[in-house]
Amino acid sequence: MQRRKLISLVVVGIMVLMSFTVLADQHLPTVALWINGNEVEADSPPVIINDRSMVPLRVITENMGGVVEWNAVARRAEVTTPAKVFGEKWVDEGMLLWPAADAATLVAENQAMVLDVRPAAMFEVDGVPGALNIPVSELADRMNELDPDMQYAVYCASDINAAYGVAILTMNNFDAYVIVGGRVAFLEAWEALND
Repeated sequence: MQRRKLISLVVVGIMVLMSFTVLADQHLPTVALWINGNEVEADSPPVIINDRSMVPLRVITENMGGVVEWNAVARRAEVTTPAKVFGEKWVDEGMLLWPAADAATLVAENQAMVLDVRPAAMFEVDGVPGALNIPVSELADRMNELDPDMQYAVYCASDINAAYGVAILTMNNFDAYVIVGGRVAFLEAWEALND
């Protein structure tokens, strides 16, 4: 899924870059670009082509927290999504992380609940027994299903979506942490507790 998004972003970026090259000699109407209520200047201004606003890939990506790098050898724009940047920073800085053993202990003591933020189909295959499943894409809309007095140990297929889930929860005043090592580490810690 992430790979498809990356490929789509690269294709769109290349199309935008090509449109500027082809139309460089033409005078095109420019448009103002606003992100989160602030006007943003771009090194190549957004333009209107065939009733569509064409915006440089770099200015959008970087203003949303992502990274764009030009790979001259492969002649392609490589985008690191904001989710990936966020997840890597989260792990690098050790922010809101619980070792799996701590998470398992707190769950056993009914002080925490496991939250799986993967899609329901994945949870049905190998979810942690007793865990609550709310996909990260639905989390903001399903806060009413959560107990504000409970701590949440969050995992996903990768730490990136777990970090996003924890960010969404903490912004809404929930006490939540990414389980270091995810589902597998939690299950191992859980089994060790019950031996």
